[in-house]
Amino acid sequence: MAEIIDRSQFTTVWTESFDKGTGMLSRVWGPGIDTSVPGQITVHSTPDNKDSGAMVPPTGASAGFGYGLYSFTLSLTQGDVPGPYALIWPGTDVWPGPELDVMEALKGGPLYSTVHWKGEGNTDKYTSYMLEGVDPKQVHTYSLDWAPGRLTGYVDGKAMWTTTANVPKDFANGGENLAPGVGMQTWWSAKDQYGSGYDNRMTVFDVSYAKPNANYTDGNMPAPGPTPIKQTIGSGADSLVLNIAQDAWKGSAQYTISVNGKQVGGTLTASALRSGDQDDIITVKGDFASGVNKLTVHFLNDAYGGSAATDRNLYLEGASLNGTAIPGASKSLLSNGPVDIGFTKPAAGPTPIKQTIGSGADSLVLNIAQDAWKGDAQYTISVNGKQVGGTLTASALRSGDQDDIITVKGNFAAGANKVTVNFLNDAYGGSAATDRNLYLEGASLNGTAIPGASKSLLSNGPVDIGFTKPFSQTIGSGADSLVLNIAQDAWKGDAQYTVSVNGKQVGGIFTAVSLRSGDQDDILTIRGDFGPGTHKATVKFLNDAYGGSPAADRNLYVEGITYNGKWVDHSMKALLSNGPADFIFA
Repeated sequence: MAEIIDRSQFTTVWTESFDKGTGMLSRVWGPGIDTSVPGQITVHSTPDNKDSGAMVPPTGASAGFGYGLYSFTLSLTQGDVPGPYALIWPGTDVWPGPELDVMEALKGGPLYSTVHWKGEGNTDKYTSYMLEGVDPKQVHTYSLDWAPGRLTGYVDGKAMWTTTANVPKDFANGGENLAPGVGMQTWWSAKDQYGSGYDNRMTVFDVSYAKPNANYTDGNMPAPGPTPIKQTIGSGADSLVLNIAQDAWKGSAQYTISVNGKQVGGTLTASALRSGDQDDIITVKGDFASGVNKLTVHFLNDAYGGSAATDRNLYLEGASLNGTAIPGASKSLLSNGPVDIGFTKPAAGPTPIKQTIGSGADSLVLNIAQDAWKGDAQYTISVNGKQVGGTLTASALRSGDQDDIITVKGNFAAGANKVTVNFLNDAYGGSAATDRNLYLEGASLNGTAIPGASKSLLSNGPVDIGFTKPFSQTIGSGADSLVLNIAQDAWKGDAQYTVSVNGKQVGGIFTAVSLRSGDQDDILTIRGDFGPGTHKATVKFLNDAYGGSPAADRNLYVEGITYNGKWVDHSMKALLSNGPADFIFA
């Protein structure tokens, strides 16, 4: 099958992303549910083959949801063992009944979907459909479009199977609604399990339901039309880009392109259909003179059969010069002949500069632009009150959508720092067009953007931008490496903590630097020869403080731990009060 989901035919009703436990899937059972990582839940097998799962509560025929698109984004750790499933279950919680299994696994790895229905004598009847060519260990989105009289299963938006047999009705149409859920059921395939007993795992990242809207036809994208073409004609430094489409009754539209009266290339044939909402992209290269120029598109083979459906036309849907849209460049050529579009090539502006000042291991990069009325803007840069370099002169024009790149090198201390940009030579002639200004368009430290670093300097004087350099430290020695990512909320002082490995404190008291709100982490590397087997790291928060609101709260966060380069499971924890948090690694 080649159909692709057309999501414009659906309106999303809800998406559960598991940021706070199982969320909408609040009916939970069994010992194999892990909600410790925000943004996902993991369902796993157990050595005693107990069932586990989570589901929207099936409390009656009208519970759950009716016709629509159900989607589950997930991955399997083994993928070749029965047990994990994603389904929509009878709202009445009565089985046998209309159970629609969106994804299940067979021994050996093939995935499949199953439609169950109640047969004679209260028996379970079913038909299965294979999901060929899907790697279950990768993250995929498994979807089911439940429509009146039809079911279609998708993987990553691509249709894998469809059927019109044994399709249940929803509650609004005399049947019952269905409740989405995920789970692990291994008791019936115990002999096929392997590993420790906990190794059959399914990680679910989101579950969603979308109902069909007024655009709904069959849930699929329409069959594609001709492939739009991309073609370059001519040569030179300038790029004049034309977006071309057509009505192609009894053949494709043909045309020529000229610039300033001179044809570029030969006769061109359109491919993209306007009805398909696509364009051919024709790039005309040249060295066009500064000032006013003229583009001519000449339609050659018009045809008309008496109606809008029997008409060959050509459309210029737009044009741009060197990336800038040309106003008034949308034209409909409904009969043979030329159409002219004027365009202006601006005179070349100043070249943006790239400059490095100072020295050291850290790189503070500033993006600078200006309004340059009666001369260029001048400024100085200081870090922590000390000027770096001399007086700098801006080159890039803000109107040209370009920036100077100024790299300030230094060995900045871990923690809070301050960069100051001081505008020196403001000038104003009474209007926006007669104004000299300086703009800090953004800044980064060692490749990480600095929040709030965009500033407009509209008069002489300094502007300060605070930035934080994350803390990085290695303690101990040995072949093994335990790396902790640490962040904080730093109300009325920085968070302090200790680290112990196997009950023994390593180093002294550490002080966090990186703010969680700044999307940065301190990196604390503990070296040692920890040996084989299971070990325990303990992070102990020492100086909690709380002023009555989230904005007045000091907290410590372990944002993740790796051991010898491998992620440690369940290693993201928020320490919201004084005390220890333990992490097991091996």
